[in-house]
Amino acid sequence: MSSLTLSYTGRIVKGGLDDLAASVTTPQRRLHLTDAFSASLQARLLHPGRSTLDILQTYISMIRTFHALDHSKVLLDRVVPALKLCLWNRDDAIRIVVTGLLANPNGANTDENKGKLVELATILNETSQQHQSRADDEDLDWNDMTWVPDPVDAGVNYKRPKNEDIIGTLISALGLQDVFIKEFQAIVAERLLSKQASFQQEIKVLGLLKKRFGEAALQNCDVMIRDIVDSKRVDTVLRRNLKDDGELEASSLAYHSKILSRLFWPSLPKDPFTVPAPVVEVQKKYEKGFEQLKSSRKLNWLDHLGSATVRLDFDDRFIELDCKTYEAAVIYEFHNDDENDDGSGAAGPVQRTFNELWEKLMIDEDLLESALRFWVAQRVVRDVGNKTYVVLETLVESKQGDDDDLMEDEDALDDGLDSYEQPSPKKPKGINTKEREQRIVYWQFIVGMLTNSSPAMPLGQIAMMMKMLIADGCPWSNEELQEFLAEKIAEGELEIVGGKYRLPKKA
Repeated sequence: MSSLTLSYTGRIVKGGLDDLAASVTTPQRRLHLTDAFSASLQARLLHPGRSTLDILQTYISMIRTFHALDHSKVLLDRVVPALKLCLWNRDDAIRIVVTGLLANPNGANTDENKGKLVELATILNETSQQHQSRADDEDLDWNDMTWVPDPVDAGVNYKRPKNEDIIGTLISALGLQDVFIKEFQAIVAERLLSKQASFQQEIKVLGLLKKRFGEAALQNCDVMIRDIVDSKRVDTVLRRNLKDDGELEASSLAYHSKILSRLFWPSLPKDPFTVPAPVVEVQKKYEKGFEQLKSSRKLNWLDHLGSATVRLDFDDRFIELDCKTYEAAVIYEFHNDDENDDGSGAAGPVQRTFNELWEKLMIDEDLLESALRFWVAQRVVRDVGNKTYVVLETLVESKQGDDDDLMEDEDALDDGLDSYEQPSPKKPKGINTKEREQRIVYWQFIVGMLTNSSPAMPLGQIAMMMKMLIADGCPWSNEELQEFLAEKIAEGELEIVGGKYRLPKKA
């Protein structure tokens, strides 16, 4: 019965569009339809409270609907200018489209594709084989029994589209071709440098874009994919040659490399740091073997772009996990030398300070902070204060340390209450269902504004935009809005810095 219901619903929608198409047959009615739709679109979709993903998904539905309503595409072209302008002002629009094209079309409901425009990957896999460009745009299909003449309100340079072409329409709406190709290359580079095993979807999307933009425009992407394929072969040959020459022992660390052609890849960030000594030793052997294999080329290592698998042995457990190379370099500095710095031989929990690690590794401070937060979260090291970190040899130490921190916090709180008492934000009491739903809608709108419009806003600007852009207006006074925002700050979902509200940065 469920399949029958879905089919029946689909026929109702198609029937409604057929009825509407039959009723808008004059230029005046067509103009009234597009004007009314544009006004509704502006009020309900094109504002900072809606995410870029929502706008793009609506655009896809508009393309399908208007194509069913009017194959000429004249009506669609009338209602999209404001939507295109909105997308041009969204920095993440191109990235969302490209990521959607590269998504897994078979996992639309999985966490992997959550927040992605998976519809594009599905469309691509359905139509890429059937897409064929015609040499002459003026050719007519004489066997098409549904042909109708061009609409009377079409422009002078009007050309009849061959199909709805959702992907092509979206790409054209995003602006300049060079900007789209540059973003596509950057995202493909990220995926090629990841641990992803297969790149079939990337190759398929690349073939589609070649038909649209030409082979020359995407030559760099061809070279990038070829580099990754060749790297596997070169890496295998290098390791075999080094083992045959006795350069690599069976017990040496497993090291693999991806060799990139510098001139054809996007500008890759450079965040150098001192890699562990065993890695340096293997790298030197790789360089020697590579120069023998490719006499006219040399290697320049981009250590921060790699990944590592680390195994850590403790007194009561062991941990094996994948991490970034700079995270592996940081934790390597905590390895136990089985004696203290004074040479006494009495080994204890290893500790390092932030400045010691920074001076030893010569690493960017932000990367070092990120790496230390990662290992603290993994319960490998513990922050004992004064930017000092100690290895957790047993999880009992971790629990005891947490209890000590809690006692210190309670003592500080008791001391503070003797001299100062800060009023807590008012908690909503007696909120009915309607008000609760209203608060949820308002919060989603505020999150959308701080995500898509401006990362930080003062109270007055938030109140003004809510009154202007929410369909029914916002009845709250500035004081009521301030109390609501104070609740969100107390819940950790919002913060205020310099008099401006912003969303907390994710660790």
